[in-house]
Amino acid sequence: MSRAAAPIEPPANPVGLLATPLAASGLTAAPALKRAGHRLGILTVRDLLFHLPRRYDDLREMRRLGDLVWAEEGSVVSARVRVVDVRVEPGFRRRTQRTIARLEDDTGTLEATWFGRRFIERRLAPGHRVVVSGKLKRFGRRLTLDNPEFQHETDEADLLHVGRIVPVYRLTAGLTAARLRLAMREALDRAGRDYPEYLPTGVATERGLPTIGAALEAAHYPASFESRDAALERLAFDELLALQLGMVARRRQRGRDLARAIAVDEPTDIALREGLRAALEARLGRPVELTPDQVTAIAELRRDLARDRPMLRLLQGDVGSGKTAVAAYALAAAARSGLQGALLAPTDLLARQHRDTLRLLLEPLGIPVELLAGSLGTAERRRVLDLVASGMAPVVVGTHALIQETVTFALLGLAVVDEQHRFGVEQRAELEAKAGGHAPHVLLMTATPIPRTLGQVLYADLDLSTLRTPPAGRLAVRTAIRHPDDLDRLWAFVRGEAGQGRATFVVVPAIEESEDADVVAAESEARRLAELLAPLRVGLVHGRMKAAERDAELGRLRDGALDVLVGTTVLEVGVDVPRASVMVVMTADQFGLAQLHQLRGRVGRAQDQSYCALVSPAAASTREWEALVDGRADPSTTDHARLVAVARTTDGFELAERDWEGARGRPRRSEHDGAGPAHRGGAHDGRLRARRAGLGAPPRGRRAGARPEWPSATPGGVAAERPAPRAGPGRAAAGRGAPRRIGSPPAGSCGVPPRAGGWLAGTGLRGRPGQRDVRDRRPGPPRRGGGEAGRVIAGVARGIRLLAPGPGTRPFADRVKQALFAVLEPDLPGARFLDLFAGSGAAGIEALSRGAAEATFVERDAGAVRTIDENLRRAGLGARARVVRADAERWLRASVDERGWQVVLVDPPYADADLLRRVLDHLGAEGTVALGGRVVVKHFWRDTPPAEVGLLASERARRFGESALTFYRAAPADAAARGDEEER
Repeated sequence: MSRAAAPIEPPANPVGLLATPLAASGLTAAPALKRAGHRLGILTVRDLLFHLPRRYDDLREMRRLGDLVWAEEGSVVSARVRVVDVRVEPGFRRRTQRTIARLEDDTGTLEATWFGRRFIERRLAPGHRVVVSGKLKRFGRRLTLDNPEFQHETDEADLLHVGRIVPVYRLTAGLTAARLRLAMREALDRAGRDYPEYLPTGVATERGLPTIGAALEAAHYPASFESRDAALERLAFDELLALQLGMVARRRQRGRDLARAIAVDEPTDIALREGLRAALEARLGRPVELTPDQVTAIAELRRDLARDRPMLRLLQGDVGSGKTAVAAYALAAAARSGLQGALLAPTDLLARQHRDTLRLLLEPLGIPVELLAGSLGTAERRRVLDLVASGMAPVVVGTHALIQETVTFALLGLAVVDEQHRFGVEQRAELEAKAGGHAPHVLLMTATPIPRTLGQVLYADLDLSTLRTPPAGRLAVRTAIRHPDDLDRLWAFVRGEAGQGRATFVVVPAIEESEDADVVAAESEARRLAELLAPLRVGLVHGRMKAAERDAELGRLRDGALDVLVGTTVLEVGVDVPRASVMVVMTADQFGLAQLHQLRGRVGRAQDQSYCALVSPAAASTREWEALVDGRADPSTTDHARLVAVARTTDGFELAERDWEGARGRPRRSEHDGAGPAHRGGAHDGRLRARRAGLGAPPRGRRAGARPEWPSATPGGVAAERPAPRAGPGRAAAGRGAPRRIGSPPAGSCGVPPRAGGWLAGTGLRGRPGQRDVRDRRPGPPRRGGGEAGRVIAGVARGIRLLAPGPGTRPFADRVKQALFAVLEPDLPGARFLDLFAGSGAAGIEALSRGAAEATFVERDAGAVRTIDENLRRAGLGARARVVRADAERWLRASVDERGWQVVLVDPPYADADLLRRVLDHLGAEGTVALGGRVVVKHFWRDTPPAEVGLLASERARRFGESALTFYRAAPADAAARGDEEER
């Protein structure tokens, strides 16, 4: 008979415990940590100690219950209280059970509510004294704490969850915050305090750093924020030190490697420089001199190449600063020494561009250049492979095809990697490995270094050469940010540039339209502009076209057969069209800083003044964008800050430093981010299509043949603001963008000037109930012609007829509304209601009529926003409403302070099922919807949303013809089970 294995005893030595797997650690929460730890990367006790909090909640201040009457709703409060009563309310119609405790102190009482946590009833009993911390909520005059943390009143030193600075950790399914804090406390007591110090005493003392044991203690359970900061500084110092030591070790290893020296004597150096200068003169048709930065960089390369130790140098230079000429010198030097040089480019288009440029520069010196790319035919590929293997191809340019196993170099001495941030370390290593027994010299090139590259430079992994001085005769590209309202003036400017023989690029994020009518993509944009700008000639390029087709279109633009080229991000790099003078980037807020800078670099390659227009609806108007760029207003969102940074500087290094400082926006988008209906090309303002339609005639009085003025939004300029509409009842006479209270008198009528700027809309900044927070610059009546959107069914506004925004809006049928509010009725009194993709606002208005404390309507269509305003006025409910004009997904992502919704309705376009899933992901995040709150999704009946999303668990679904309602509750379905397990 087999015997059960004896339990593994954890090491008694604290140092030995650090490397012990969690399952064998003996920690109280070891079983839960073992199951969930691998998803968080926590495998050993050491990993657990270095799982640092993502934030800290300051719960030190103890409040008296009587004083909470004056506390702001939503604030987190702590109090010492006595339990008066505990009761459990059963769920109704599958609703999650609620445990409610009545708490008191000498000054007052309040209730605490937990959803789905039956173990609370066993842990609390009348007469218990506890310290409780939670978010304060109001229901009329009644105060309550939602799902608060609590701990029985003991010695102050034993408080972990309340009454102190409480750590908040990243969690995963099966691991609760309370359990992780207890495990962390136990690990610190058993091993953290005795963590062996690895820094020399002199280093820690000189910098005033705490010991590693003290740093871990203060990082998890700080006595003050000052001690927390000191601890995190110590841990950051250790991380940077480890990074730098690793880079220095790699550098020393390279110092022990051998490379083939590429010596360039003085006559050869002079011949190569003169040859490059003459080739550039022949190409540009004017005298050319190498810039001082190019001369310095060539001298640095010459010195490094002459050594028998492999070079690893980063050549960073702004777009158009002459990096290719410097790389051509290095490749020519390698060829003159009898070695081969390879240039690796990330795309086929860029590789062909480099092939053409290097041929112009090197073939006059007698050095042939070959191309090796995946788009080559079989015979041509075999020919190039034979030349490379025999050493008859001294310079070869290619894509990832260069690093395939079938490619063999005879004597590879130099590897040049362009746009180096697009290649991984392993890919560069594969190219270097083709040098045989010697390591090749490596030259990396980039226009806008990413933070990782800057880190390599700072911490000694790369030598650096910088090209800051542009070639003589080049003018800086003038960059402006334009709102979609001003596109008619922009297209007029493009027409004027075409009349002067200059070309324009128009870049959009997607290739083709999805089922959603709001998506703007390259193919539809090219068709629209061909009609709008006729008789201008419009072309199209994108990533699905064959390389030959793309090259043909670029050739037509270069030769003057096209005036406008619409494309995707394939235009980002490797496109050299000197006659191009205008770059228009649609929905520019969807691109990264480096990407915008690269796109801007496609123009400004001749002696004429060039322009870049970044089109974005993230601000309320072009006037507001100009105020942000000029410094007359401060950016309030990440989109504002990023685009303003690009507009203010043409220095790629400064933009890279912004990335380094952490001021990055959303991840870059490209045409390959997705496919089908889900591929939206970024959140796109629904007004874009209509407001791009008008072109208009050029301003009168301009001299024939004169170059049109760059559109401006300043008074008196080409783009001077149109006269403000006349003020009507309830509208601000002060012009556009003046926020107002719904249903209030005109702004300024009581001696109060209207508040300037509409750019707070969509940023997530909280407004007061009743404040209109809309990015609509054109006050006017709601769109008519859509008929009525039904009536208010019940409550104080019962019977009021509501308007529909227009024929393109899906109606919210009365029978669907009746079924919806029959379920939501118990949750509405005093609730905060959020209506996403609000349409006519019928659902939110019904909620207000039935007793919701406030409602926020999020809708991006201007006509729909005006309709919601009118419907609120009709119902007399404007004082408790807020209307935000914004894209719902972006608003949820940006509105980090908009939390604790009790009821949320989501009614997105049926054609975009992925949009619904993304919105549910935001709503399912911790804290967005109050625990116990309801989320209702209206969707196409076949597109069933997931049963669980984060904290949201599906309760029921009902179908109404082609539509369906799915109801979610913001409490994990297994909360009670987990609670019972935790109690056990």
